[in-house]
Amino acid sequence: PTSPEGYERYWKTRVDRLRNVICKRPHFLWQFVKDQFGLSDAEMIHYFGEQPPYYIWENGQKKLFSEK
Repeated sequence: PTSPEGYERYWKTRVDRLRNVICKRPHFLWQFVKDQFGLSDAEMIHYFGEQPPYYIWENGQKKLFSEK
C-alpha cells in the first residue's frame, strides 16, 4: 500500500482473514475430533453438542457460510 486509504484497506482485509480463521476453527475442530476418534454424529452431539456453524467474515460483516 502506498496511501493511507490503501493501508486501511490492507489492514481491514488482514483483520477479516484473521477473523475467518477464528470463526472457522470450532466447525473444523468438531469434525477433526469426530474423525480422529471414530465417533458417530450422535456420539459427538452427546459429548460436545451440535457441530458449530461455519461463519466467515466479509467486509467487516459476520455471515453464515453457504456454498450456494
